[in-house]
Amino acid sequence: MKDYYFVLWDINMDSGPVSTFQVHEYLRPQLCDLYENDSIFDKFECCLSGDSQRVATGSYSNLFRVFGCGSGSNEATTLEASKNPMRRQVQTPSRPSRSLSSITRA
Repeated sequence: MKDYYFVLWDINMDSGPVSTFQVHEYLRPQLCDLYENDSIFDKFECCLSGDSQRVATGSYSNLFRVFGCGSGSNEATTLEASKNPMRRQVQTPSRPSRSLSSITRA
């Protein structure tokens, strides 16, 4: 069954994934319902920043998650994609937000 993790692999390493990120942990209690309505098979794209220090992946409800890829990084930010400049903030960032203009599509 799908676990709603984002797994980052280096194709040159046979030992296992480089990192594993919990993207949709809040959905774990609803896995049976998601399976029933085929949402369990949804796919989200990802992209890697130009400096390879962050990875972004889509989520539900116009949200996307950005994770730090550096060794020992605990960085994880949830952002909302919206065309409305007056939208309400999803969460209050604990530190200034960084620009994602350097992120390239994987």
